[in-house]
Amino acid sequence: MTRRTLLLLVLASVVVGGALRGWGLFYGLDERVAGIAVGPMDLRPDEHFYREAARAFDTGNFRPPHDAYPSLAWYSAYGVLKTGWWIERLMGGTRPFTAWLDDLRASHGALRVWSWLCGTATIALVAWFAHRLRGDVAGVIAGGFFAVAFLPVRDAHAGTLDVPAALVTLIAIIAVDAAARDGTRRAMLRAAVAMGVATAWRWLPAGLGVALAYAILGGPRETAGTLGRKIVRCLVAAGVAVVTAAICMPHVWTDVAAFRASLATQAAFSGRIDVDLLTRVLWIWGTGLDAALGAALALAGVVGLVLHARRVPVRGGALALATAALLLPLAAVPLNFFRYLEPVLPPIVIGAAILVTDLMDATPRRARLVGVFAFGWLAVDPAWRSVEAAALYATPTTSGQLAAWWRREGGGSKISSPADRGLEGIPASALLGFDPVAWEAEKTPWFLVLTRGGNGVTDWIGPVSPVLARDPACRRVATFTGFEPGGHRVAAFEALDRTDYPWRRFDRVVRPGPDIEVWKVDPSVRGLVPPAPSLRFDPDVGRGRIVVEGAAPLWPLAYVLTVDREPPIPGVPPIDGIVVSPAAPWMDVPASFPAGRYSASVRARLPASMGPSSPAVGIQLR
Repeated sequence: MTRRTLLLLVLASVVVGGALRGWGLFYGLDERVAGIAVGPMDLRPDEHFYREAARAFDTGNFRPPHDAYPSLAWYSAYGVLKTGWWIERLMGGTRPFTAWLDDLRASHGALRVWSWLCGTATIALVAWFAHRLRGDVAGVIAGGFFAVAFLPVRDAHAGTLDVPAALVTLIAIIAVDAAARDGTRRAMLRAAVAMGVATAWRWLPAGLGVALAYAILGGPRETAGTLGRKIVRCLVAAGVAVVTAAICMPHVWTDVAAFRASLATQAAFSGRIDVDLLTRVLWIWGTGLDAALGAALALAGVVGLVLHARRVPVRGGALALATAALLLPLAAVPLNFFRYLEPVLPPIVIGAAILVTDLMDATPRRARLVGVFAFGWLAVDPAWRSVEAAALYATPTTSGQLAAWWRREGGGSKISSPADRGLEGIPASALLGFDPVAWEAEKTPWFLVLTRGGNGVTDWIGPVSPVLARDPACRRVATFTGFEPGGHRVAAFEALDRTDYPWRRFDRVVRPGPDIEVWKVDPSVRGLVPPAPSLRFDPDVGRGRIVVEGAAPLWPLAYVLTVDREPPIPGVPPIDGIVVSPAAPWMDVPASFPAGRYSASVRARLPASMGPSSPAVGIQLR
């Protein structure tokens, strides 16, 4: 196979991988449903955090919103958004930066293009690094694997830090490999700088220091020197990495105390070594890597890295340690998303390419056949899922269907919903608060929207829909679903993800988004309004009775009654937590009170089985 052929194959991998990452890239930003323009819809969590951080940075406040992610990711996103704005200005635009940020098509689109460019560039870099480690064939195979890997394809559609973090981390790993190969002072310093930059982007690459120390200590005596000199080099490398990371995070110097407190909070949350540690390890291997690459490709990658470490102990050992340093700390994080695995996927894919190349070398007569079969067997699962996921991103969502229906048939009516998903395409002016007082004040028919997430974590349709069906003032007028019959039981969703895009078994998934039911509510309905509390007090005997009277509530809420003295008595807390059952029209609770004046308030809350909720209404009655 000629060098030209190999280059064409790598280029084909970059083109295919770029196409998969770009297919449906602007989902939610410019959808059309049944000829009706919908959007832009803020469908992807976290993208708006970067937009709002950029708004704050533009005022001169360069303190990131939080330190869960290091500041370089925030600053880079700000640079991307500023660049997008300047491009519009060069093309004749006149909008100020804040107005440009408010245009989700522009701001979110710029962030996604940035993620897409980083993801596509990572394909080429993976191919080049594998070529450097194991030769031309390994480079072609690694580029092909990463081009179709499911998680990099999925996450490249989001304007978040994860895909760029994978690129920056891979650059640091390549620098560590160079230090292991050359053993020179210059290579070591380059690796330390690259590791510091990657750490300033995301905390996880700080673990690459273990691999760099191994590369320095295991380096040849001729270039790395004696053991004492090697130890000194390790200390110098650590100092350079720390200084580099600090330079990339200037806010640390202006508020050291706040930064230390934030780090302590992060460490307490993310460094848990407890009885659930084994469960989290099994999640990484049994679910996380299976979702990201497919179980076969992930296992092949680990085996390939081990074989490479045995063949070339210093370089291979450094690469294996770098992979472990990125992967194992995730077991100490109590809540893991698939996207946390992004930085560790390139070296695992390269390990799989090394394994396939070894198999081809072991079967010289049938090398090409073995290589094609092994590549196809390992790549077919993630490739098929990547195609299905990319196609879903190009499909209008159920939220878009609801928005188009409201524009066509809603007639400007108000919409209320207990959920924070499904209403992304509805203008803010049409939203009616999830508040019984607002419901009672509405004099025209309005719509109540119930949703059920694909991952099954949030389900308002199951418990609420039958209750509404019994009331003549409520009528179901529209239903939108992303599943064929039985699809909820087939598709696999990430438990903590809020995007309603599955990661496996797409068979019965028609479109992304939650199931949606729309109910038309007549203003005459009263069962949705919580009963008014009354406080009866007999000053002669110092006893009173809290009586909550009203019709049986239609909406399945629990009502919490709070009674307080006016003025409050120091050291005496209010009487709180008296729950009025949704099944009872009233509750009479005897209580003892000192003489005085009191106020009572009712707050509507969700039952514990349906999750927490902020108070929906407060009614003061004296």
